[in-house]
Amino acid sequence: MAVCVFVFIFMSIFNNIGTVTGLSIKAGLTDENNEAKDMNKSFLVDSLGTIVAGCLGTSVVGTTLKTSAGIEEGGRTGLMAVTSAVKAIDFDNITEAIPAFLTFIIIPLTYSIADGIMIGILSYVVLNIITGKFKQISLPMYAMGILSLVKMLFL
Repeated sequence: MAVCVFVFIFMSIFNNIGTVTGLSIKAGLTDENNEAKDMNKSFLVDSLGTIVAGCLGTSVVGTTLKTSAGIEEGGRTGLMAVTSAVKAIDFDNITEAIPAFLTFIIIPLTYSIADGIMIGILSYVVLNIITGKFKQISLPMYAMGILSLVKMLFL
């Protein structure tokens, strides 16, 4: 059992070192030796997040290389992912804007990503039917809309 614990600890440490170093180089946040500045802060956040996640019974916190896409666009915080996603929404199209807004709002209100996505899918299908754009919706989207409605009504 102890071997498994140490394996996971070292995997987490080396994963964090590699990811933070790579992202720091990409973002230009390294010193003259090409070492990440304040790497200990990253370790502190990662370890505290893992401890809290374990106590709450949820998944652990971890740095990911997907962050490099945001860094490439000039982002330096986690808010970059939110703002870049919001930029892609067609606010002139009500059948796109309202489901996106509902999904964005419902997720934190219900503490459930699945519920937010279900509301978004259902509202997308309903709005497209109401506005006469029902031919633009694919059969899998109709199926997901029906399943979302059934889940919300009966579960």
